[in-house]
Amino acid sequence: MTRSQRMRRQSKRMRRRNALAETYKDSEAQRVYGWRLCELKRAGMPPLLAMKVADSDFDLHRALAALDAGCTPETLADIAC
Repeated sequence: MTRSQRMRRQSKRMRRRNALAETYKDSEAQRVYGWRLCELKRAGMPPLLAMKVADSDFDLHRALAALDAGCTPETLADIAC
C-alpha cells in the first residue's frame, strides 16, 4: 500500500469518526431537550410554552424556581425567550 493510499484510508476513518461524534452530540442535545421539556411540563407549563423554554438557553432550575414562586408560564416564556 502506498503512502497516499494510507493517507486516504486514514482520512476516510477520520471522517467516519467525526460523523459519529456529530451524531452523538445531536442525540445528546435531543436527550437534554426531552428532559428539560418533561420537567417543565411536570411543573405545570402548557406543552407549547414548555417547548419554547426547553429549547432556550434559560437555566432550567431558575425556570422551575420561578414557576414555584408563582410566575405564570406565559411570563416565564417571555423572560426565557
